[in-house]
Amino acid sequence: MIGLHTLDFLAIVLYFAIIILIGYRANKRIHDKEDFFIGGRKFGKLVSIFLAFGAGTSSDTAITASR
Repeated sequence: MIGLHTLDFLAIVLYFAIIILIGYRANKRIHDKEDFFIGGRKFGKLVSIFLAFGAGTSSDTAITASR
């Protein structure tokens, strides 16, 4: 073996199965480019605020703002 036990392989297979299931279910909900890129405009205001804040900031924002 390559240092992994049976439980490790089981966890990896289970992880990939869950990821494939999430991808399959998400694929059924996407009908056009708008659904793919902006989620069909189904985000609430709070999520949109957090997304805009995350897009507008970076790890060096505090350093560059103090200059």
